[in-house]
Amino acid sequence: MTIMSFETEEMASVILWVHSLYQQGQFEDAKIIANGILTSEPENAYLHALLASSLHNLNKTDEAIEEYTRTLELLPEHVASLANRGELLLGQGKLREAAADLKKAIELDPEKKDPAANRARLLVQMTAGALQIAKEKGIEAVTQAQEQAKSQLKNG
Repeated sequence: MTIMSFETEEMASVILWVHSLYQQGQFEDAKIIANGILTSEPENAYLHALLASSLHNLNKTDEAIEEYTRTLELLPEHVASLANRGELLLGQGKLREAAADLKKAIELDPEKKDPAANRARLLVQMTAGALQIAKEKGIEAVTQAQEQAKSQLKNG
């Protein structure tokens, strides 16, 4: 079956289906379907965001960053993509780029209601804490703090 083009209602249904797969932890399936639909709907920011998040959960960091970037080209104020790309950039040691994304995500949520912006706030605090630990106790302590932070992020 070839997907040519969608009416708005049909596209909404497909996006909900891909989102449902993602929510169920079926990241590979969500990735495959989103990728397929994007061949005919390349300007759909929400599908790019779903693809990026699926890739993120599949630990395909570089590909996820590319898709978050594409999402942000289409939808510059997508807070979740800013926070997620910032997190991945932090993990790659790209502190300036990460800080820019996290800062923008935080600025877009002055009411502190968006969960992704709140995660960005947490990532900024943890990064600042890691830098303080490094200054006071050395890089070995930072490694330990990073492992604790990863554990906290996975568990909550």
